[in-house]
Amino acid sequence: MLSRHMKFHKYDALGNDFILIDTREQVFVPDVQIIKNLCDRKIGIGADGVLVVQKHRSSNFKVSIFNADGSNGGFSGNGSRCVADYLLSQVSGEEISFMMGINSIKAWRSGDCIETLIEIVPSVSGEKSINGFQGFFIDIGNPHLIFFDNAIEDFETLAIMAQSAVEGGCNVEHVTALSDKNHTYGMKVYERGVGITKSCGSAVCAITYKLFISETIKTDEKIRITMPGGTLMSWVRSSTEIVLSGTCQRTFGLGLQVFDRP
Repeated sequence: MLSRHMKFHKYDALGNDFILIDTREQVFVPDVQIIKNLCDRKIGIGADGVLVVQKHRSSNFKVSIFNADGSNGGFSGNGSRCVADYLLSQVSGEEISFMMGINSIKAWRSGDCIETLIEIVPSVSGEKSINGFQGFFIDIGNPHLIFFDNAIEDFETLAIMAQSAVEGGCNVEHVTALSDKNHTYGMKVYERGVGITKSCGSAVCAITYKLFISETIKTDEKIRITMPGGTLMSWVRSSTEIVLSGTCQRTFGLGLQVFDRP
């Protein structure tokens, strides 16, 4: 059994938790089993995903996100805010930029919040029916199937069914309007490769873009989405740019031996 010493940082973003590993300081090979072991809440550190920070030629940094099952997540809205908090604590400037998957991200602090400006390359596939419920499918760097149907009672079962109905699986959201006047919504989320989580930033981005293209909101019109872990605010800056705003925190950091165990 092989082992390696590794430094890591644990982050929380409204109940969506991540292990952050900076490979500018150390070597880390993110194979599937190692990711699973790290995220396992019994034998590992425990997390919804792993964020890997790397050097990048055309941007300041490159970040990869891996789901708890070891799969590549592509993009993470909450994860991007955690990375931003980590990197901003190391630089003298007020803004940083990095790549996450196909998304270019700029980030800065705004009071207690971290705000990220995310450049998206949206791919809209339109409506998709799962067990009689109509969802809206959109990819903003990772795939989302959004349901606005108030009649949904067993959301988790519906979300699990969607994993086999969509090639490669997808993140699934159930959205309910809480206030039409100030664009406040409630959301439950099932994350691909993880399961039910307390919050999801990329889901908020996907919902924001859906509301924008359906002309429910306009450019720079802010919405609030409340999840079991807390509330995120977002708005569309342009047809390919979304701003995500919310709190996150580093909970602890340690060094440990990581074992390649089955």
